Amino acid sequence: HGNRDRDALGPRMALVRQFRPPMDGYTIELPAGLVDAGETPAEAAVRELKEETGYLGVARVASSALCLSPGLTSETVSLVTVDVDLSAKGNDNPIAEPDEGEFVERLIVPVSQLGEELDRYE
Repeated sequence: HGNRDRDALGPRMALVRQFRPPMDGYTIELPAGLVDAGETPAEAAVRELKEETGYLGVARVASSALCLSPGLTSETVSLVTVDVDLSAKGNDNPIAEPDEGEFVERLIVPVSQLGEELDRYE
């Protein structure tokens, strides 16, 4: 998921920080979720971005299904690039709408500083 901004920091990326019981700790992730019946991965990405960060976006490109652990599970993921226009109505004061029991912290990180930001949360 991308978040484009034309200020001096350049393009930004929307990430989420949330507690994951299987990891017994917090993780930094791209906004993500399950694809609902009748929904494309691109539609799911736009919906999840809104739920987890409050931002309204437009899907630009979606990958084909990718296997992360084919030796263990048949689960697949699709990576979707979503553009966010920060000047668009609704993005001036984004309000996340997480699912019940989901506690998500929005992080907006300049792509040029992504490595440093991730190191900060180790």
